[in-house]
Amino acid sequence: MCALGAPWYTVDLPQICGPAPVPHITLDNSRIIYDQACLKLEGGSTWASGAVSLIQGTPPAVDCDGYVAETSVDTGGTPIVVCRDASIYMRETFMAVLTGTDGGSATVCIMENTGA
Repeated sequence: MCALGAPWYTVDLPQICGPAPVPHITLDNSRIIYDQACLKLEGGSTWASGAVSLIQGTPPAVDCDGYVAETSVDTGGTPIVVCRDASIYMRETFMAVLTGTDGGSATVCIMENTGA
């Protein structure tokens, strides 16, 4: 329930888990970060640690573990301080810092694909 991307709702989440961490995720195959980008966790990794690939184009939803829901590019470069779709009572949408292969990074909101 405390893991990033967890779809469970509980009003006690902030007390049970504390504030959500903001992971720093390095994309292993892309320097481009954009809205609605499909993200794939590699090798059984988690959002908090592990390898993440950006899948180009419009892959089937089953191939995506999550999507970039919003980026700091959308806010004119101003870092995101809270994800619009996020609820403090669940961790399905969470904030992260994505870094591309060129070293450029963006603050993003990631929405877990719970149907994957």
